[in-house]
Amino acid sequence: MDFKVFDRNEHWICNLTNLISAKHSEEINGEDTLTFEVLSRDSEFIEKGSRIVYKDKYGYWHEFVVKGIDESHVADGVIKNVFCESSFYETLGDYVEDRRPQDTTANIALARALETTRWEVGIVDDLGINSTNFYHISAKEAVHKVAEVWKGEIRTRVEVAGTQITHRYVDLLARRGGDYGRRFTYTKDLESVTRIVHRDDVITALYGYGKGE
Repeated sequence: MDFKVFDRNEHWICNLTNLISAKHSEEINGEDTLTFEVLSRDSEFIEKGSRIVYKDKYGYWHEFVVKGIDESHVADGVIKNVFCESSFYETLGDYVEDRRPQDTTANIALARALETTRWEVGIVDDLGINSTNFYHISAKEAVHKVAEVWKGEIRTRVEVAGTQITHRYVDLLARRGGDYGRRFTYTKDLESVTRIVHRDDVITALYGYGKGE
């Protein structure tokens, strides 16, 4: 896989060449995380807040923000185990005051949900006509509300030109992957489950609202 490292200000630093392993975990309309291990030479450039951009097997670029790092000292040097979250999580800090897309298409509703963000409407399938409202919620919640009402599935991706991230897109597709009617249960199908909780996000603004919608 092609991995690029950017600093927190989105300046390109390097391409990763000593990647040991990587895993992209994505739940449809849910969790979107990346974990990877990298050896000595590249690890010095990665810190919390760094941006990792990689190209998947379908040719799409995805952007993640480093949230946690564990270091292990081995004979060959230092191995960093890196945990990242999708950069789309940043839209939790973008708020929609009051938007009410009525009797409209999914692409128009998605555009309303993304108005306060730097993300753009990408590929949107024909999902029919519907209505919803966004009232004092985050842009991320608004996007998920569009997906729920229009029964679409979210895909986020970015475009990269050379060493720059040029666009960030939210796609809404009729279907991604498949539902195979199986639930995985701890002790029955899984041998172990690991949960990592990070408490590093800082709230810099609070909004007070009265009752009513």
